[in-house]
Amino acid sequence: MSWTLDALAGSVIDVMRGVLVHQRHRWPALEGHQRQYENWWKGEFALALESWSWTEDLPAEVCVIEEAKPRDYGITGMLSAQAMDLLVAPWRDEAIVKDKGPRVWIEIKTRAWWWGPASKAFGSVNGGLAHDLTKWSELQWGSDDIGIAAQLVINEGAKGEFFPPGWEKALDAFAKDSPRWDRKRATMSFPLGDARFRYATLEFFCLTGR
Repeated sequence: MSWTLDALAGSVIDVMRGVLVHQRHRWPALEGHQRQYENWWKGEFALALESWSWTEDLPAEVCVIEEAKPRDYGITGMLSAQAMDLLVAPWRDEAIVKDKGPRVWIEIKTRAWWWGPASKAFGSVNGGLAHDLTKWSELQWGSDDIGIAAQLVINEGAKGEFFPPGWEKALDAFAKDSPRWDRKRATMSFPLGDARFRYATLEFFCLTGR
């Protein structure tokens, strides 16, 4: 048995979505401090994926690498020497397989309501989603590689207000050139009282063709 690229990417994304569920007792308090906890999320995603990689019935063995550089896997481009947050790659004979895929590359971004307008939260000037979509799409990706931008959005609002004003429209605009992996939306809620909720929504955009 072996992985297809789509099957591996879909499984990776499902594991990452599960982190919202399993860490629901922790992220609402963290994000309420109005600080950027991107590294915390990265660590939780990495831990979940590493644990999943030990599942015995996977089509083939995989491993999880943090801060991997695309150039080390034969991917060229001006920015190929820069590291991406996470890589899920084949594992064989107690070693990372570097000369073939499938491989799933992941870049993580977190933004919360206190960023204000969508242009500030997602814009290139502040290293937002627009920056990542442009930066990583310029690499010469191989047919066995897929790059995914994982955008986490935290909002406080009334019931059903998953996004700050204008943010969902901005994300939809990004999806025109960098399509979402699928239309499923992973959103978790945490009640704050007085009919207010804290929401975490995770979306996945393709950095490479699919």
